[in-house]
Amino acid sequence: MSSIRLVALTKRYGALTVVDHVSFAGERGEFVTLLGPSGCGKTTTLRMIAGFVVPTSGRIEIGDRDATQVPPNRRDVALVFQNYALFPHMTVSANVAFGLRMRGIGRDERNMRVAQALEMVKLRGFEDRFPKALSGGQQQRVALARALVINPQLLLLDEPFGALDKQLRDHMRDELSVLQRRLGIATVFVTHDQQEALALSDRVIVMNGGRIEQIGKPTDIYERPRSRFVAEFLGRSNLIEMQVRELRADTMRLARGGFSVRDAPAAALRDGYRDDPAGVCFDHARPRSRHPRRSHRFRDIPWREHAVARGDGGRSGVGGAGRTKRDAIRFTDAGRGGRRASRSRRRVDRWR
Repeated sequence: MSSIRLVALTKRYGALTVVDHVSFAGERGEFVTLLGPSGCGKTTTLRMIAGFVVPTSGRIEIGDRDATQVPPNRRDVALVFQNYALFPHMTVSANVAFGLRMRGIGRDERNMRVAQALEMVKLRGFEDRFPKALSGGQQQRVALARALVINPQLLLLDEPFGALDKQLRDHMRDELSVLQRRLGIATVFVTHDQQEALALSDRVIVMNGGRIEQIGKPTDIYERPRSRFVAEFLGRSNLIEMQVRELRADTMRLARGGFSVRDAPAAALRDGYRDDPAGVCFDHARPRSRHPRRSHRFRDIPWREHAVARGDGGRSGVGGAGRTKRDAIRFTDAGRGGRRASRSRRRVDRWR
């Protein structure tokens, strides 16, 4: 049974569609990330799950029941806001206990669960402090403890690390990952930070313009993007327009300028890559000269799908990806009146 399931969820404001038929499911203990640029609809989707925004159409299932029209306080979910939303006039313990008090939990049990939650986020001894006396990282931990103390079925995180500096953000990210996996709570995390999404997630949902571009494991999203947007949004890519010079039953030969790629799978045409360049890659060798047309090693390159890990000069990537580049190829069918390949969006000879 899924902890969260969205079916064709849509939200419109007049003629503007901000979320367009979004569907996905998250299992118990799974960490699912909604990733995309600002304005792609990820936060609106999260707020519809929490019950703060009413969907125009579609269905929200939490556990085994339809929660589409259920008010927020009756959904078994907890939301950590981007600005933490702590009550400034309440102490740390009172902030954490607020949800339990609203549920009518007795004082003894409430105090016990608050102490356990603060111990869990390593804030024991901070019970009587007010939010203004806490650092940004400590406030974030209080907000997380307040969300976890009610034992929700679903945890929602709306860019909780956005206000933290990089060093603290990385530290809190690691702590959140350990805590979430230990508790086994289904989590939906919203971010525009690719590094956070790739480091934390069991599955990543890439959104753009209110729609889902791709769903998959972080390595699959990174190594096998299904659209040009995903290829460009995650990491760095060299996009090269190519032409189909020879098409067989199962393979094809791609060419551009002074080099070609042989034995590329013909299924790429059927999978919709004719007009979208991402998802096609080839194994390349470092040129002996600065320009590929002057190197015979680029004359005929064997196709090895996903044989090369795409990296960002060794500075980031999935699982410590190396310094090689992964190249997405845009191609047209020259045998069917395709246009000539245009200049590459990035010069091929800029490899390091």
